[in-house]
Amino acid sequence: MLDRARQIAELGEEGIKSLLGQPESFQLEFKRKDDPTHPRLSDIDKRSISNEVSGFANAEGGLLIFGIGTGQEKKQDVAKDLKPIRQLRDFELEVKASISQHISPSVEGIELIAVPTKAYPEEGYLLIVVPASENGPHMSRAPKEHRYYRRSGEATSLMDDRLVRTMILAPREAKLGVRWRVTSEVSIGGNPRKYKNHLGLSLLNQTYRAATAPYVRLTSSPSLPFAGSNRDDLTFYRHEDSSVSVSGANTTVVHPLIPLPMMTVGLSFAVDAKDLEELIDGAEFASLLEPSRWLIGSRTALSDTPNDEFENGIELTLAYAAENASPTAQKTIMEKQHLVALFVETLSRRRATKAGNLQILRRALASVGAPITELLPVDTAFD
Repeated sequence: MLDRARQIAELGEEGIKSLLGQPESFQLEFKRKDDPTHPRLSDIDKRSISNEVSGFANAEGGLLIFGIGTGQEKKQDVAKDLKPIRQLRDFELEVKASISQHISPSVEGIELIAVPTKAYPEEGYLLIVVPASENGPHMSRAPKEHRYYRRSGEATSLMDDRLVRTMILAPREAKLGVRWRVTSEVSIGGNPRKYKNHLGLSLLNQTYRAATAPYVRLTSSPSLPFAGSNRDDLTFYRHEDSSVSVSGANTTVVHPLIPLPMMTVGLSFAVDAKDLEELIDGAEFASLLEPSRWLIGSRTALSDTPNDEFENGIELTLAYAAENASPTAQKTIMEKQHLVALFVETLSRRRATKAGNLQILRRALASVGAPITELLPVDTAFD
């Protein structure tokens, strides 16, 4: 449905007009705003949005379009007339906030696309793309609701208790991802200033279904001395091919949206102390993120200045899974700038207390971008 929504949006108001006369369907719903002359949502609007989002998410997903009135033709609701909404951008923000507040649990991947009118760009129509969700059932918590809905045929209907119970108890897979984080443990004064750190690898459960008995296997180039995290329920192992692995017991749980630390490697960072203080105090984070300012190496004696061991970055090959999560394999190229960004984020957040400075920090970190990641066939990850 996202592709269809984008095709409509690319045509602008003409794309919206092309929908006139089309009937509502299993994955398409038209709505007019209760009062299109202002962006605020009435209770009727809130119920319309949350009930339809709940209904689509609990079925096969769908497209909800605000700004189109409907009428009956041959016992079907069809798009009849255009009802553009004033202050469209404000309305979009109101809808986004309402969805966040009135859908439980939240639905991942919802897209909002505003389509302005040709004559008055400040008013127009809003396309709400709702994906099918694996984390349902999703409840509508709009005023006077707190009920579950599901799309059926051309309408959105209340779910009966048996269907709600079936969806709750249905076996589902968790979906795992990985998260890297540099922590700052100890620093030594003088010039250059040196930091003793850990680069940690955690598993992140991206669903609302707990994952059990997690497993990670990793190899790095250059080869790094990874070690297991300090948990009794995790077992660390070094393989003959120089890869390392961590496996969890059946009682080890990766809870939803809570990173589970799996393994770490010690790193040392060094930087000119005067530059560091001046750049952080002046919120010049873009300059602080310049890789050439930093020396990074595997951790040795804390008093030593590290060699620039990661000038060419690190190549990491990972395979990870859980008892109820399908195996995933990937290759990640983490350049020196990514290591610097991970550390600067940890180092600077404690001192960038002003809201404006935090925004500058976030923009500077965003400009670095994410490491390059390529998915691999699981059976060839460690050939």
